Amino acid sequence: MRNFICSIFFILIAIFTAKSQVHINTTKVPYGTIGVMKKNDTNDTVKITKFLEQKDSIKGIGFSEKGTTDTINKLMKLSDKGNIDSTKAATFTKKVNTDTLKAINFSEQGNVDSTKIATFPEKIKTDTIKNTLYSENRNTDSIRDTPIFEKINNDTIRLTKLSETEIKFLTPKKNDSLIITIKNLGENINSPFDEYAPVISADDSMLIFTSKQPIGKIDITKKQQKMENIYVSYYDAINKEWTKAKMLISAVNQYGRNNSAIALSNDGQRMLLYKGTPDGNIYSSILKGVEWSEPIKLSVPINSDKHESSASISPDGRTIYFVSDRKHGIGGKDIWFCNQDRSGQYGKAINMGTTINTTEDEEGVFIHPDGKTLYFSSKGHNSKGGYDVFKSVLINGNWSAPVSMGDAINTKGNDLFFVLSADGKKGYYSSTRNEGLGGKDIYEITFSYPENQNNESRLTIFKGVVIDYDTFETLESDIEITDNDKNEVITSIKSNSVSGKFLMSLPAGKNYGITVKKEGYLFYSENFNIPDSAAFRKIDKHVPLQKLNIGNKINLKNIFYDYGKSSLRPESIAELTQLLKLINKNPTIIIEIASYTDNEGTEEFNLNLSQLRAQSVVDFLFSAGIGREKLIAKGYGESDPLFSNDTEEGREINRRTEFKIINK
Repeated sequence: MRNFICSIFFILIAIFTAKSQVHINTTKVPYGTIGVMKKNDTNDTVKITKFLEQKDSIKGIGFSEKGTTDTINKLMKLSDKGNIDSTKAATFTKKVNTDTLKAINFSEQGNVDSTKIATFPEKIKTDTIKNTLYSENRNTDSIRDTPIFEKINNDTIRLTKLSETEIKFLTPKKNDSLIITIKNLGENINSPFDEYAPVISADDSMLIFTSKQPIGKIDITKKQQKMENIYVSYYDAINKEWTKAKMLISAVNQYGRNNSAIALSNDGQRMLLYKGTPDGNIYSSILKGVEWSEPIKLSVPINSDKHESSASISPDGRTIYFVSDRKHGIGGKDIWFCNQDRSGQYGKAINMGTTINTTEDEEGVFIHPDGKTLYFSSKGHNSKGGYDVFKSVLINGNWSAPVSMGDAINTKGNDLFFVLSADGKKGYYSSTRNEGLGGKDIYEITFSYPENQNNESRLTIFKGVVIDYDTFETLESDIEITDNDKNEVITSIKSNSVSGKFLMSLPAGKNYGITVKKEGYLFYSENFNIPDSAAFRKIDKHVPLQKLNIGNKINLKNIFYDYGKSSLRPESIAELTQLLKLINKNPTIIIEIASYTDNEGTEEFNLNLSQLRAQSVVDFLFSAGIGREKLIAKGYGESDPLFSNDTEEGREINRRTEFKIINK
């Protein structure tokens, strides 16, 4: 019997003991706020089980699975002849009115002959529920307490061992609460050395960060923390984890210099870097295929003879927000911004003012892909200690008073470089927490929104791959994003030269025209009319480009008419201009402009309306200098629908104008 019980002990220890842990800290707060909510509730069940890595003793606390008995069952039955002389239990009444339960600190001394179960009085009233953490690397006789939940509502909380490197708190989602979960990203990202300054692509698929882990053989042997270098990891959607980080190429990580990634464009094709020697300035690198280009120092007025330490790129790529300790600031380090004009030149550096900046230091600025939410860290704004993370929103041209991201995120240490995915569900930042693997670690913050509420992100992510229509070969292409209402190009990007991938962030509140084009091909047209109130959505699709061959045609999705009328609306000008450029570059082609309607109204009316609409496009091109002999207008009425006319969505698609090559 003694051998049998010993075997049981060692199996339990192997299951519940981990040499390294990733701590996940979950907090429930009222939806729409980030902070603390306290409420007295009654627990049906609370299970917390903790085993320490000691072969001679088992320590833990146990509670009955039902809150309806007056006694606590023993954790396990042990032989009188075993290594444990006694098991002590205490009474736990069924009426426990708690705001929180505190786990019991156990001594770390070995060779304990008994398993003790803590006694609780009939009524316990405290302020927080605390989880006990045990660290093998810290010489302490007590186990740290860390807040887990601040609202319990008759549900079960279990502390469960998920793997050797992860402990997670599981809780049901509540319709009236926002749940915040903070998790150390583990050994694939973090090390015993400093990791910080995470930057991500808008779709949360690529993570780039800075690490001081040693890379040379001598430094690795001595375990010495060295200069900064840049690493990259990609999200594995199948295994739901970040891949093992790899150091970027030497063009980016230049030997003998501090190299730190401080910003990434939404599509992940442009990176801003901080280089600490000799000048401490901001540089820019472009992803060309699979390799990053040699970083180029940004010009004045972004860089100065002072220290520029962090930055962020606006969704349209035309504004750089950055941190500098240059003259004429408000505090030590302030947040500034520069706007880029149509020629690509940056205007005067503008301080963001006393709403954002304080007499203390600001750092780690990040503009969200929605273009109107700013996150940054500050030692001011009544931070709780060191740098705290704050949030400000652009409302009617003015930035709101910064709001702390709350106790769930901010600690008494330095919390820096917060970034947030486009959908608002995943954030990342650097923090010095007790449960970290090194000094500074990178943590993932998950925001779980109530099922009956939309999250706060108001934008559309349009991503995909540009391909050849016939061969399916991926293509590098030029992509223009236009504000149709203003008839002005917002920004231009390129699809990747190797993968053909692209990504763009489209903040709500605009009618966007998207044009994808490449020499020798017809352009591709897409339209996104996104109202201010539109919720987040992500559209992922292949974009096929057709070569300039006879018979090929494209749907001009940014040609607009009023209902039942044939005159072109002003929002059509940008698309017509693209069409005009294509014809002028290929002066020998002859084209047909074809117009279609839905089946609303009579066939005769629709046929006549479609003819008039096609003619209005031809008239525009003729007025712009294209000879009539190259232009054919043809109305097809309600014939050849692309979708059923039984729905409004189908009818909207069927109302279209097409461009077709007749001869060349």
